[in-house]
Amino acid sequence: MDHFNDSSISELISLLESRDQLNLKQESTDQPNATTTPIKISGIHVILKRLENSDQFDYGRFQNINHSNVAKYYYAPKQEKDFLMIEYVDERDIITFIRKLSLVKHSTSPSIISSNHSTPMISSPNINQQKLPPNQTGLDVSALSLINRVKIMEQVANAMAYLHSQQIPHLDLKPTHILLNKRGIIKLSGYGLFRLDRVYSSTDKSLRFKSQEVLFKNQNLISLKSDVYSFGIIFWELLTGRLAYEANIEQLPDLLVAGHRPTIIPGEIPDILANIITHCWQQDIEKRPSFAEIQKKLEEIIQQSPFDQKKYYNQLIEIAGLSMDMSSIVEVIKNSNDYHSINSAVTNLVNLLAYPKSKLQFKLYENVCEELTHLDIIPRLIQFLYVSDQPHLQFNTACVLTNIISGVHSRVLVENGALPALAHSCKSPIKDVFVQSCWILGNIGEESCFYHEEMLKIGLLPLVVSQFQQIPTTDYASREVVVWLLSNMVSMLSDKSFPTLEQIEDAIPLLVQYIDYENHEIQLNVLKGIHRLTFGDKRKNARLYQLGFLPKVLQVLTYHQNEKLVLLALKILGNFSSDIDLYTMEIANNLDRSLYIKFLQHPDTDMRMEFGLLLSNFFAVPSIAQKLGQFILIPTLFDILLDKNESVKVKIEILYCIYNAVEMGLVDINQCIPILNQLSTNPELNIVCSKFATSNKK
Repeated sequence: MDHFNDSSISELISLLESRDQLNLKQESTDQPNATTTPIKISGIHVILKRLENSDQFDYGRFQNINHSNVAKYYYAPKQEKDFLMIEYVDERDIITFIRKLSLVKHSTSPSIISSNHSTPMISSPNINQQKLPPNQTGLDVSALSLINRVKIMEQVANAMAYLHSQQIPHLDLKPTHILLNKRGIIKLSGYGLFRLDRVYSSTDKSLRFKSQEVLFKNQNLISLKSDVYSFGIIFWELLTGRLAYEANIEQLPDLLVAGHRPTIIPGEIPDILANIITHCWQQDIEKRPSFAEIQKKLEEIIQQSPFDQKKYYNQLIEIAGLSMDMSSIVEVIKNSNDYHSINSAVTNLVNLLAYPKSKLQFKLYENVCEELTHLDIIPRLIQFLYVSDQPHLQFNTACVLTNIISGVHSRVLVENGALPALAHSCKSPIKDVFVQSCWILGNIGEESCFYHEEMLKIGLLPLVVSQFQQIPTTDYASREVVVWLLSNMVSMLSDKSFPTLEQIEDAIPLLVQYIDYENHEIQLNVLKGIHRLTFGDKRKNARLYQLGFLPKVLQVLTYHQNEKLVLLALKILGNFSSDIDLYTMEIANNLDRSLYIKFLQHPDTDMRMEFGLLLSNFFAVPSIAQKLGQFILIPTLFDILLDKNESVKVKIEILYCIYNAVEMGLVDINQCIPILNQLSTNPELNIVCSKFATSNKK
């Protein structure tokens, strides 16, 4: 969970005061004072929710939640009121999404798309071949294929398995908390908000998702498996289109006690899925499967379903509401000279590729992208990047190529001349064309270091830095893309060397400027770039030092709460301190002493190891080593070496600290011999231990 800075909080509060703009209202009994319109705070789109009993909400518990299928929480406490901001997902919940698909299905012209939705269900072990009949009273779930509904629930299981691995129960799992974006990726919301003291109306339809132990508030029985029951009910509704206990919701408590469950009509649901559902809603809590088991089973089912390319194309075309079929799109792109027609075809291709690209469908998506390369339209698309007087076409082409490069290797684009074409489109005065071009270049650069040198040769780096200035300061998303690209361009080249100062000098001032930027994702990419700059040509270090980067990195290390940023700051300082004593002394003199013990005892192994590396560089400088000796740090280092649970890679760095301390005369070699004898039994540690024998001879 991220914290917003003061300026962002002020922005939030000012928006809160304009309630008409936020459409703040009582949306439902479980979403008090929630906005239905997304708000942009610090470049992040969120849905706003006022917390009830915010003093009981454990913010710290969700601070490090990071999973592709779990919606992020952000909060900004202000005076006596706290507001929780939930990551905005463009298609909202799965019910809204399916209703939208139903409208597309029933409004599509038969002359454009031929689709048979009345095919009877057949008995087959392959669920990809089965179709479920639409239900008359509930939701028309037939608008979404059966296999895609399974994929949705696999992602829900994946999200819940992650939350449970963090010992976080949901206890309010229901369809309105299952959010779906336009790429088909699930974002699970609502976790951590359940209150046992909440009073429900007997007619509250959300009660149907509650297990017996939750419904009766039996704290002795409520467990992670309570969520598994809810998952089973949701899965049943998504497969049948009916609402569980709809006719007798007021009798639900009695029904659950009696062991009643929704009816599974023979043949209505494939047996393999019905078996999963019935296990989920077992009366015996201990017999319910874990979400890890459910996710694994659903993934196996999905992988066994064959890929029908033509059927997949048709489904994508239908859902995206395209005005052209695939053959028409290809024909126009390859042969037309009319830019209006070409842009229409490319726009259709953008919509086709934009849906969906979740982890589960990546192989299918990859096959589509491979097919597009075989249709020989990529060279033609790359040529469109040169058409400067058609910015809409340039932008849509860049969007298509961004999606294609996610499904095929960069080589396909590079071999067809993408790099010089992208250098041309990067010159566009239209910000969106520039940023989308940078996105493609970032993907190319991230895939392989072999392309970095070519990018530098054609002058992309100074061009990108110059164009960066046209992006508004509040457009965090665009700035993040460009900084990400620059971070890639300053990294390793094809021969495993690193760029010289002359090759990347233009990027250094910009990266230093944004070290303390308020957006964490931009900061993360900036620090990755700075870390890469500390390798190779040492003149880059001198330039960084001249531009005053060191105090900024020390600020991140000392005060930042984001551990990814802190770890990168440690890596940067470790590399930088290994250069010349001047840098090492400035770091040591400005590093708060309270941080020494903090990092040496940090729960993260990488954090301890990187600090050990920095510390060993400190001990290599006589004046610093003397101060550290007075700081009585040596006994702590010995304790780490004797800790049987400590990792080898941490002990290696601590051994170098002790070795340098011996060299400086701060530690008697005889003190070390018993410890060295213990450690030398490990081959990796013995390499460092053997250095002490050389020191002893001296």
